[in-house]
Amino acid sequence: MSRRPGLATSTTRLLVVIAFLLAVAAAAAPPSPRQFSTVAISHTRNSTLVCALIIDRVNEDGGGNSKLQCKSMPDGRLTSYPSADIPFNAIAAGKDFLCGLMAPVGGHAAMRWWSFTEEEEARRSRPVGRRIYWGPSLRSMSAGGPHVCGLSDDHDPTCWEWPGLDLPKGLDFSLIALGQDFLCGIVKGDDTAMRCYGGAMPSTPQFTADGVDVTFQTVAAGRRHACAVDKLGGLVCWGDGNPTVRLDELPADMMAMALGRNTTCILAGNGTVRCWGVKVPEEYTHTTFVSIEADGDTVSDFGLSLVSGASASASPTTTSGTAGTVGYMDPEYYRLQELTERSDVYSFGVVLLELVTGRKAIHRDQSQEGSGSPRNVIEFAVPAVEAGNIDKILDSRVPAPRGHEVEAVARVAKIGAECVRPRGRGRPVMSEVVAELEWAVTLCEECVVRSASGGRNSSSRNGGSDMSRSRSRSESEDRSPYHTREFSFGFGRVAGVGHARSYSTM
Repeated sequence: MSRRPGLATSTTRLLVVIAFLLAVAAAAAPPSPRQFSTVAISHTRNSTLVCALIIDRVNEDGGGNSKLQCKSMPDGRLTSYPSADIPFNAIAAGKDFLCGLMAPVGGHAAMRWWSFTEEEEARRSRPVGRRIYWGPSLRSMSAGGPHVCGLSDDHDPTCWEWPGLDLPKGLDFSLIALGQDFLCGIVKGDDTAMRCYGGAMPSTPQFTADGVDVTFQTVAAGRRHACAVDKLGGLVCWGDGNPTVRLDELPADMMAMALGRNTTCILAGNGTVRCWGVKVPEEYTHTTFVSIEADGDTVSDFGLSLVSGASASASPTTTSGTAGTVGYMDPEYYRLQELTERSDVYSFGVVLLELVTGRKAIHRDQSQEGSGSPRNVIEFAVPAVEAGNIDKILDSRVPAPRGHEVEAVARVAKIGAECVRPRGRGRPVMSEVVAELEWAVTLCEECVVRSASGGRNSSSRNGGSDMSRSRSRSESEDRSPYHTREFSFGFGRVAGVGHARSYSTM
């Protein structure tokens, strides 16, 4: 069955393909239960960016410092995205964006999103971005076009920046791949079943070899087509722009795939790269590429639980005495008589809410001063945070925040509310808290710099300075089910199928 290959005809496109090949080589690794990448490519209006996860330092306990670094082509400009106290574990990129996944040991995963266009327009001293996810650890993450999706054992596939995608409830994939406007995945528990959603892709592409359903090992997606490797070493592709691949062209072992616009590349077991739809540059035809891995997590913590000997890797400390101060004590302590590092997180969250509201941990309502019952700052603040009424609980003795201060206050209030969740496993680890507070400080520093320079942009990016009517773009556009559902701030805030075996489609 013949297929017409797509050919690169311009120098610019060739440069993109070269970068693409380097990314394929760097990210290649045998399929594993966790599908992550440490190299990604993004396209903006004027350039192509090749981004990589870089480990600066690895500690004895496996923790360390990491950063994301992007190189703009063709000008070669480098931009770094530091990870603060929580190292990045994986990255993903698509049209005009970069995502970094942070997954501390024993903690929930967090994902930060940067829009290259927004960062350029904001002209900040360093990239800030926004957090689009905080929740159960992800076992797979994939990006395509302007979208990114992740898989977790705790919930259905979750996609961000993709409001038009409609996925059925109860869907569970073992692996996923995203194209420009579609998602394809191998159904968990049935590796003969491939499902696709969105775009013009067939919803249930099926393949048989000698009348037997093909079992899929991995899947990858390009702009308009997708390919999968079966467990016998065959390659099947479908969609617009899928390649014509002869069986004798396939390497004996396929370590990884990377698909682009009418291009399909495979990393062979011997480290060389083979492509269809574009010619591999001569200087790379005999180059042996190796995979790189991002390894190591770290947890930063402090407080009572450490004094008592509790740690993230150790069993909780059991105590029969009183631990902590009334108003700051973890409610789980009363029930379990156990101290953990999440107990410290709870106490610190109370302090954050005190700072935001100007109220003590245990206080009386201002309207009831001298009378009425004592009230906990959590009961006072958290409902307002969840309802998007943060302006109602701010310390009235402090001038209302303006400009980027609005978003900074939102971050502090939100992370404080997350810290005091009733169940410890639902709270962030302290290093996640530190990272969010550092972003808040960065926003405030930017506001001070602009005010000192007499800049016209000292007000919020969205034009407001009044907390009751300003909306933070980073929150209003956050479609994560773990954020907009729980904390929605009212302010601030088809184609043919190609094959390389004697497969038939059904």
